[in-house]
Amino acid sequence: MEVGINGTFPLEIATGTDIVALRKEYGKELLMIGGIDKRAMVAGPDAIRREILGKLPFMARRGGYIPWCDYLVPPDVSFRNYMYYLNLMKDITLDPDRYAYEAKKEGLARW
Repeated sequence: MEVGINGTFPLEIATGTDIVALRKEYGKELLMIGGIDKRAMVAGPDAIRREILGKLPFMARRGGYIPWCDYLVPPDVSFRNYMYYLNLMKDITLDPDRYAYEAKKEGLARW
């Protein structure tokens, strides 16, 4: 921030990047794209839901964030899993408060 960087992509989860922690530390001043673990897309709907619910409601409510996976979509992601991922992200960004409640109820919220 001190040298003029105000945004970042990718936000690679395998290296330990935590988008919720970054948002808490830097606020909306740091613009972000990504940070959703792409490996969840391979694992299937349950893993996708846990991964997205644990992060996106918090991030969507604060702004300065474009939801996306942590780098590129892997080639071994099925079309079905990919569509589930996209639709869930869309639903959460349209109603983050509802999904924040669900995340807390399911013990996935870290905020």
